[in-house]
Amino acid sequence: MGARKSFEDFVQDQIKKIEQFDCSKSEIKTIIKSAIQYYDLKSEEIIDETESGAAGVLYLASMAEENILTKIVYLSSGNKTGNSLEQVYNSRIVRKH
Repeated sequence: MGARKSFEDFVQDQIKKIEQFDCSKSEIKTIIKSAIQYYDLKSEEIIDETESGAAGVLYLASMAEENILTKIVYLSSGNKTGNSLEQVYNSRIVRKH
């Protein structure tokens, strides 16, 4: 397994891929999903059907992965918007740890 990019480099690369990135929750979720794949995390987002439509639920595998994804959210939001995993997923988070 080769060396992985730093979180900062990874987030900057992902932001460049998104046309007119504006720190919206959906764009941050896209970066989170990419981070889960890129860093081979065991956490996952599962889409659940609700009365108001489909909603993503984030299942966190460990505290370490929660910390990684929290850092990804912080970097994705430009270190200033105050977004958290809870806000991005509207409190739809299940901790398996």
